[in-house]
Amino acid sequence: FTSTRDQYTLIMSWGLELWDSYNAVVGHVSAEANNLVEVYAKYFKEKAELEKEYSKGLRKLIAKYEPKKQKENEEQTEMASFRNILVETGYQAGQHELLAEHVTKVIVKEMHHKSTELHKKIKENSKHARIEKEKMDSSYLKLEKAKLKYQKNFHDWKESDRTYQKADKDGKISRNEVLRLKDVSEAHDAQYQVLSVSYGKQMDKTNNEQREHFDCLLPGVLISLQEVDKERVEYVRWLLERCMAREREMVEMVNKCREGMDEAIGSIDVERDHDIVVERYKTGDFPPTDIQIEEMQLGREKKAGSLTRRMSSSIFSKKKEKQNLFQKKRKLLKNIDKHRSEIAKGTKEKHALQLMVQTYTKTPDFGDASKFQEELDLVNRKVEKHEDDLTILNRELDLVESKMNLNMRHSLLASPSRSLISMNTTSSSYESDCTGDGDDSDVIENNDVAKDSLDSLQKISNDDTFNTSANKCIRSEWMEREASNRLSDEWGEEFEVEDHDLPV
Repeated sequence: FTSTRDQYTLIMSWGLELWDSYNAVVGHVSAEANNLVEVYAKYFKEKAELEKEYSKGLRKLIAKYEPKKQKENEEQTEMASFRNILVETGYQAGQHELLAEHVTKVIVKEMHHKSTELHKKIKENSKHARIEKEKMDSSYLKLEKAKLKYQKNFHDWKESDRTYQKADKDGKISRNEVLRLKDVSEAHDAQYQVLSVSYGKQMDKTNNEQREHFDCLLPGVLISLQEVDKERVEYVRWLLERCMAREREMVEMVNKCREGMDEAIGSIDVERDHDIVVERYKTGDFPPTDIQIEEMQLGREKKAGSLTRRMSSSIFSKKKEKQNLFQKKRKLLKNIDKHRSEIAKGTKEKHALQLMVQTYTKTPDFGDASKFQEELDLVNRKVEKHEDDLTILNRELDLVESKMNLNMRHSLLASPSRSLISMNTTSSSYESDCTGDGDDSDVIENNDVAKDSLDSLQKISNDDTFNTSANKCIRSEWMEREASNRLSDEWGEEFEVEDHDLPV
């Protein structure tokens, strides 16, 4: 710093404008440095807590409404879309958690560190200002002492000179006493002249020190405080910009999550969902045929109560015996595919172990082949078990398909025209399933069954032998069901069986 004010620029410098307000400036800078901790740090800390609470709320919301997991290829696109939306919501919660963690562990700690650093600088500045003020006060004190000596000596000289002049004019005082008073007056005058010079020098020195203090040192101290406050303000601005940038990054990630939600919403396929519902609840049965009139015959005595019980029992037995053959077939096909894949996997592993056993047997230096032989035996047992299970499943599948074909032929024999319509509808639905995302093996096999049944219907109309055997099969099945229905009546009920009750 130079010693003249002309060297400073004409900006609003604290050193020029606030030269007499140092204490107020120090209080302002200290208070603003405290605000880093008391205001900004607390604000961001509380905001981070809100972000944490929001993310926790999102997590709870996800856990509350997360749908149950369903089997592969059986979940509707609507539910899959909602599941993806919940996943993206979880990503959003993660972004809020990351923001809260960054604010708490990085930004708030940096604010505390910066506040401590600023207070350290303010303390050093105050110490420097205090030292300079003490120097200036010391100079003022020296000047005041020199001034007091100068003034005292001046008064002493004037008093001694006045006494000398009075004694010289009086004439009653001896000549020696007058000379003594003259010497005293001259001595005080000489001392006054010395102290006057000393006082002038001290005044010049104090003025120089005062000029340097107020023109250079004190403005420098104030400008240093201004730089500290400027550093604080720039830090606050940089910190707020940093927080906003971090929030923008979070918003960008949240927007990407929203884009994922839009894709999930766009993946909803109504037709696919309806096909899945059909595949889930389809039984493969046909609607009931038309009810035929039953001709009454003479000599038949039946109780109304027992007839009602027999009819209700017959209906209940039919509902009880009704099986969802289509769904059972689907499960069997899935289990068969699973066992086949396990067999293929086990076969590959078996071939690899056989090769290892042969290699270690031919070359004993490689090691003991017994450990590989034990693994090979274990794999063979697993493959044999899967093959046995696969044989059982294939037998169950043949039985289910036979029952499905028998039910279909019964329906065709009972009402050919209506069954044809049902068959066409079923065939078209199977063909539409082929184009969907469902189980292709189920669709193809069921479609073949439907076509075989249509071909069998055409053969039925031209094949008397088949008609006769089918009628006998239906009659025998009806007799077994009727007998079981009647035998299911309560113990002690009276009933009678007549030959003409059976269908002809």
